This record gives sequence, structure tokens and C-alpha cells, in this order.
Amino acid sequence: MGDRTSPLAGVRILVVDYDRDSLALLSYFFSDYGIATVTAESVDAAIAILHQQSVDGVITEIALPGQDGYSLLAQLPVPVPAIALTSYVPGCDREQALTAGFSHFLSKPVDLDELLQVVRQLTGRDRLSPAE
Repeated sequence: MGDRTSPLAGVRILVVDYDRDSLALLSYFFSDYGIATVTAESVDAAIAILHQQSVDGVITEIALPGQDGYSLLAQLPVPVPAIALTSYVPGCDREQALTAGFSHFLSKPVDLDELLQVVRQLTGRDRLSPAE
């Protein structure tokens, strides 16, 4: 159960990845900090979710089946900070992701502490004293 005293309690993140294990891992990890996650396995599913719910940020794999993470970024119905979290993809690099509009680019396997710090920064929760 999430820590309601965490400075991240109440944050909602959409995680998009074709790998269900990655979705489960990030959901479990974030729940320890009171972060609610919504998950999707495709761009179409993510866009449908974003038309129904608001989130504080998006974390997406770049190499998704069908449309990729760049397509998701281009189709966001409202501006929201987005993190590219990806395995090595030929032709995909940090500069390309940042130029496309991602706030951050992280490689898998991700350092979970680094990911948590990035989420804190993107949500403005890094200015609060940590309660964990």
C-alpha cells in the first residue's frame, strides 16, 4: 500500500510499455511512494486513457508495436511531461528524444532511484522534503 506521507502521494503516472513485466514492476515500485499508475500496452490504449483521465506525467517505451513513443508524444490530448524509458533502439538516442519533446530520456534497465528523482522533478515534488 502506498505511503500517504510521501511527497509523491497522489501523483498519477501513465506508464506505456508492451512488456507486461515492466508495467507490473513500475506499478509496484511507484505504489511504495503513493504514486498511482495507469498502464497501457499501446499508443491507442494510452490515448484512450488520456481522453478519460488526467495524469501528472507519462512514462513510455519508445519501441512500441504499431505506433511508437514519438507518435504517443505527438498525440497527447493535453500537454503533460513525458519520460522516454527505453531499451536500446537503433537510431534512437537521448538527443533525438529530447528534441522531439520528451522531458527526460532513460535507458533500460533503469535505475529506479534515478527514475523516482526524475518523477519528483517533473511533478515539482523535488522541492518538498522527502518523507520516506
